[in-house]
Amino acid sequence: MRAFAYIIVEQLHGHWTAWFSDTPHVAFGGEWPADAIRRLLEAFGDNQFDTDHIDSVDDASTIDHLEFRIPYRDRRRIPVPSQN
Repeated sequence: MRAFAYIIVEQLHGHWTAWFSDTPHVAFGGEWPADAIRRLLEAFGDNQFDTDHIDSVDDASTIDHLEFRIPYRDRRRIPVPSQN
């Protein structure tokens, strides 16, 4: 199974800010959501992410709050069997 990183992007007063869901204390901004995401990925090393397969999480997105998932390039999750 592929491992994914989750990106949160929010707009406040016409400026967009993006951060990874597990590191909300490190954020990058831009005039557009794409600018903020690009800066975030560059700062964390965009070569570790499969940028061709970024997907929006539509159920969690609103007009000024967007969520995306992006697969890691070389990481996999090992499925854990259910104990039920």
